[in-house]
Parts: sequence; structure tokens; C-alpha cells
Amino acid sequence: MPSLRERQRLLQLAILAEEHLVPPLSRAEFPRLALYRHAYRARLAEALRTNFPVLARVMGDAAFGRMANDYARARPSRRYSIRWHGDGLAAFLGDGPLADLARMEWALGTAFDAPDAQAIDAHFMARVPVEAWAEMPVALHPSARLVAMEWSVESQWQSIRDDPGAQTAAPRREGHVLLAWRKGLEAHWRIASIEEGRALRALHAGGSLLHACEAMADSAEAARVGEWFAGWVAQGMLSVCAPPSR
Repeated sequence: MPSLRERQRLLQLAILAEEHLVPPLSRAEFPRLALYRHAYRARLAEALRTNFPVLARVMGDAAFGRMANDYARARPSRRYSIRWHGDGLAAFLGDGPLADLARMEWALGTAFDAPDAQAIDAHFMARVPVEAWAEMPVALHPSARLVAMEWSVESQWQSIRDDPGAQTAAPRREGHVLLAWRKGLEAHWRIASIEEGRALRALHAGGSLLHACEAMADSAEAARVGEWFAGWVAQGMLSVCAPPSR
């Protein structure tokens, strides 16, 4: 007779398997198997709708439901928390506005859930001599996200968030960077240029404002880093970090 662990494993395999691969023994052992299989897939689809509400609205109920089932088969949930079901959805959707919409919603969700840290603000900067700003150890706040985007989906996302029944124009193909971060108890976002995104990534990788300046292609771009830095501080996107090891 199978042990309890073996029976649990058999039930798990039967729930996860494709319909034509469910072992006959499983149906005899678990007469409510069809109910469990349906409930499992319905719960995963519900999790996707929770994580991607605007995407679900744009696609429509039927198309989103089919996509959710396809995604669950292609990318089964591997983590204990269902919160993370959907971490590969943008890649699954491939290129196009729907994939970028998924990237935006995932970035906002994970920014909200991210660990906290003391953000650099104007009061902090006032205590640091201006001549020390360039090499002050600094990094992205743990909640900050930089997402490379190919489609201008942000206005569509905002319109539908404000009015779920809104009719929106199709996104344009336009390369840019989406910045998402948490400030207080809310996730925020804004659009940034590719150059600003490059500067912010260099700042985080190098650990200082100086590295952001050095990453710019010419002096005109480097001159804008100070302006961007002021915005990053005002928006709470940066935190102090330990100096990088030499």
C-alpha cells in the first residue's frame, strides 16, 4: 500500500499532468480529481488576473483565460507563494504591447512588495558637502525597477486604471525606460529616456554618481546627470549603500 507521502505525490502529479497523461490509477484513487484539477488551474488564472488586472482588461476575459491556461502549462508554478505566479509572463508573451503591459504591471507589483530601506532625501543631501556628492556610496532603493520598454503602453495602462471601460488608442512603438518604485505605501512610475536609464543603471552598478557621469556618451549627456540625480532624490529612488570593494 502506498505511503501517505507517495499518495500525496501521486495526487500532485495527477493535478499537474495534461489530461491525456493522467494515470488511470489516479482517477480510481482520487474520485474528485477532475474537481481538484479545475480548481488548481482556476486559482492560477485568478492569481494572474490579480497581478495583471489591466492586461486582463485589454485582452478580454476569454482570451486572457486561454492565455492563463497556456501559461500555467508552459510555466508551472514553482514557488510556495502563488504571489509569484506570473514572473515569466512578459517573456512568455514575447514581443509586442501586451508583453510590455505585463512588464509594467509586474514592475509595479514587485516594487510595492520589495524590502524597505531609508531613502536619500533633501535633508540627507544637505548634510553632505557638495564636493563629496560624486563619490558618495549610493544605490537604487530596493523597490526601484528599471524596465526597458519598446511600446508606449503607460498611457493605456493609466486610462484603464482610471476608467476600466475606457477606449484607448493602440500603443506606439517607442523605445524608452519605465521607472517604478515605492514611496510611502504606494507604487509610483514615470517614463524616462534611454539615456537616463543608462545613467541610473551605471550609478547602481558602480555605486556612485561619478559612475553615472562616466557612463554618458558625451559631455552634454553628462551635464544632465545632475538634473536627473535631483529628481531621483526627490522621488525617493535612491538609498545609501556600502562603498564597493576595491
